[in-house]
Amino acid sequence: MKIVRSNDVPFAPALERGKFSNKRKGLSPPDVKLAAGMWELPAGKRSFPMHSHHVTEEAMYVVSGKAKIRTADGETPIGPGDYF
Repeated sequence: MKIVRSNDVPFAPALERGKFSNKRKGLSPPDVKLAAGMWELPAGKRSFPMHSHHVTEEAMYVVSGKAKIRTADGETPIGPGDYF
């Protein structure tokens, strides 16, 4: 097993387009069944346009900051310690 120290992995720009902006740290080796990564969002920006995944599952854990998640039911505030 390889231990990845997230502080040793730099953030790389992932999306810069209008109101959307984020950086990503890929923490998993390529071609794994369960991937992990860290995302950093600038204040006031959105991560991605609303979307869904039909083949993969996705989970998020908030380390710091505040945001909102958007679903078909509306927006829900999230913050440190929240998992969805």
